[in-house]
Amino acid sequence: MKSFLLYLFTVLLLLGCASVNPMNGRELQLGTPGETSLWKLTIGTGDRIRYTGLLALASEAEWMTAILLDGTGIKLIEERIYLDGIVETLFALPAVRQQGLPSYLGQGLFKLFMEWRSPVVGFHLTHFCLASSEAGLLTKTKKIGPFRLWTAVYVFKNPDGAGEPVKATLDLLWPVPDLNLTRL
Repeated sequence: MKSFLLYLFTVLLLLGCASVNPMNGRELQLGTPGETSLWKLTIGTGDRIRYTGLLALASEAEWMTAILLDGTGIKLIEERIYLDGIVETLFALPAVRQQGLPSYLGQGLFKLFMEWRSPVVGFHLTHFCLASSEAGLLTKTKKIGPFRLWTAVYVFKNPDGAGEPVKATLDLLWPVPDLNLTRL
């Protein structure tokens, strides 16, 4: 019985990405070093929006700088997100810091824009699946075996998925709010 369960667990780990269509080694291109972009940011679940603002992103070779503005143009957060997932908060208003928004935003941006370097990456029990399910849509999922931890969905202007996304959504599973970005 133990050997059967071990065999079943091993098969589930190996087949974790079998339900999606692999991208045949194609990398997701989300910007080049030195590029700056402006996004509309929405945080919420379903119809319940908790926050809307403007997000400026500047990509560098080893990090990305994010500046979050509210609707009136006041800077709420400035942070640097490194390739290894470390988030350095350079500035945050005290009220925003108390709500935990700098950490949430930094980790979410890391998952969306930096944790994408390879279509299927394995690390111990976790792995990524990058798949194209329909024209102009790309889905990246982080899993432990067959269990989903989070999903990122990218929408591209071109139906073939070429270029950079015009919309990105990070679904961190209920009850954590989704992170929605739309390029302006």
